[in-house]
Amino acid sequence: MKKTNLRLTHLIFHILSIILGLLFILPILWSLMASLRPELSVMQGLAPISIKALIPNPFTLSNYQGVFANRYFTLALINTFYVVIFSVVFGVIINALAGFAFAAFRFYGKRILFAIVISSFLIPGDILTIPAYNIVESLGLIDTKAALILPALGNGMVIFMFIQFFKQIPDSIREAALIDGASSLQVLFRIYVPLTIPTMIGGSLMLFTMQWEAFLWPLVVSRSVENQMIQVALSTFNQQYQTAWGQVLGAATLLCFIPLFILMPLQKYYVSSVTSGAIKG
Repeated sequence: MKKTNLRLTHLIFHILSIILGLLFILPILWSLMASLRPELSVMQGLAPISIKALIPNPFTLSNYQGVFANRYFTLALINTFYVVIFSVVFGVIINALAGFAFAAFRFYGKRILFAIVISSFLIPGDILTIPAYNIVESLGLIDTKAALILPALGNGMVIFMFIQFFKQIPDSIREAALIDGASSLQVLFRIYVPLTIPTMIGGSLMLFTMQWEAFLWPLVVSRSVENQMIQVALSTFNQQYQTAWGQVLGAATLLCFIPLFILMPLQKYYVSSVTSGAIKG
């Protein structure tokens, strides 16, 4: 009797999980199918809603041709990859150095700085837009790629992930290396870094996602087309009297699937980096 109830519970749980998953996937699937229809047929099957909304009939790639024919969008896509690559590479290095300092050294004001690091990812980023803008403006970096990259390099959550991982490494290993004549940077890059690949990948994915989805900050600091980011470039498909919904959905689908192809193969590293810090920290 108990086994029957347990199987029934598992069956109900799986059915509800499938239904919930379909509810999340359905809008993405519809946007993909709608982007494969001609502009005049994009909203087909929605009023009243029917299965026709998920069938691209007639099928066409004209919307995607229009997306890549849009100079502003393609330039913004290149800019975004440029900003993302620099942010990930230098962000991981800076956050790893900060995490190593917190985990391995004792210094004055360590607890205060650690509290600031923790609070930095508890505060909504939009609140910091105005003070960050004032700092960037005082440095003369408005409407430059440096303005898009520099504020994203230091990430409190990524630093915290490195701290949690580095604390798991016994101090005796670092002390032995120092006694043998290794410097602190050599200890970090030759001993600690090779052990922290999952955390590095997890941090890289967080920095990548943050920059890929950024909208408000690029909108504020980028005034020219040459420094425009991809999320802001979506507005270029809005015409004077109408919106090219087919191209908007095509561009949005690309912006969804490009990071998806990057994140899915690496998701196990992201999960392990987050859960290891939560469980062992």
